[in-house]
Amino acid sequence: MDLGRTGDVISTIGYGAMGLSVAGRPERRTAARVIEKVLDAGISFIDSANVYCLNGEDLGHNERLLAAVLKGRPDRHAIRVASKVGLRRSGDAWIRDASPVHIRAACERSLQALNAERIYLYQLHAVDPRVPLRISLEAMATLRNEGKCAHVGLSNVTAQQIVQATSVVPITTVQNRLSPFYRESVTGQVVETCRRLGITFLAYRPFGGARLSQSVSEFQSIRLLARNRNATAHQITLAWLRGLSPNIVPLVGTTKIEHVQECAVAAAINLTAAEMTSIASDPWIRNVRFCSP
Repeated sequence: MDLGRTGDVISTIGYGAMGLSVAGRPERRTAARVIEKVLDAGISFIDSANVYCLNGEDLGHNERLLAAVLKGRPDRHAIRVASKVGLRRSGDAWIRDASPVHIRAACERSLQALNAERIYLYQLHAVDPRVPLRISLEAMATLRNEGKCAHVGLSNVTAQQIVQATSVVPITTVQNRLSPFYRESVTGQVVETCRRLGITFLAYRPFGGARLSQSVSEFQSIRLLARNRNATAHQITLAWLRGLSPNIVPLVGTTKIEHVQECAVAAAINLTAAEMTSIASDPWIRNVRFCSP
């Protein structure tokens, strides 16, 4: 899979590492083994953020965990790690802060946590309503010009914001949620805008999140395809997401070693046009009500 217009190629399925560091996270040794298994399965893109942690005192936990695992791997040069900026942690709260001062300070902390001289892909985690998007992106463009990050991405944005952002700095990725339960990135033209502009769309929560993950098998079309393909409902869901547009990379976020290979295998499943149509016409997928964020 081409990553934006960078000339780099990444795996067609990526890994979202948030679950390894937030509440309910596995113990550190198990988390490290999950990352190793992800990389050994051929998944070469990992998404992180400095706020993937328990609280403000634990800031950078996810980045440090990744850095420790990657340090000794001979294939480190082929692994692409993304991080994010634009949120702060205060106790258990997640607070938007995309001010230039915070962006620069957070970048320096992330570089230290990742034990890197440059962040490969630095994404604006969320638009701050108190700071014009242009101001936030100008700060990130400055970091890119200084060599502190190679590429810039966005997260949790609209199609209009994507177009606005491209006038400030080249945008490589957009990371929004997308699943059978949350399809607003398709209906709202976000995926199509990214495709048109040569931007990779990173689909987070491809199974709807922990609360809905097991419900994907309730879609009759997905359940039947899984049976016919000798696959799991989760594998068919990942294949469906990839089939929606050639620029989509689903980010799986499993924290269990036994589920890693199941997700990685889905990269080899390509649904036919008829199979994609069968899912699109599923009565439940047409009538399911979008869940609250």
